[in-house]
Amino acid sequence: MACGYPRRRYTLVPVDVLTNADLSAGARALYMTLAQLADDDRAQVGQEALADRLGVSDRSVRTWREELERAGLLIVSRALYAGNLGRRAECNRYRLL
Repeated sequence: MACGYPRRRYTLVPVDVLTNADLSAGARALYMTLAQLADDDRAQVGQEALADRLGVSDRSVRTWREELERAGLLIVSRALYAGNLGRRAECNRYRLL
């Protein structure tokens, strides 16, 4: 999925994520945001866009992303795309588990 936002009015999130006491509220919010942006459990979006959407810093997004990775709920890889002015740029590609 490109770095745009879907117009869905609801998002399905596994109960195991919502009730996982080991996850911070921020990590759950990040998971829910990625689930909303995901197409077939995969999302491609930059950290800055996620931070803007959640109203937090890039560092918070990185911390919560690492928390989700450690919990085995998220796999993150890098993706190349054509950025501004035809330059190659990278953003994160997320796979929800």
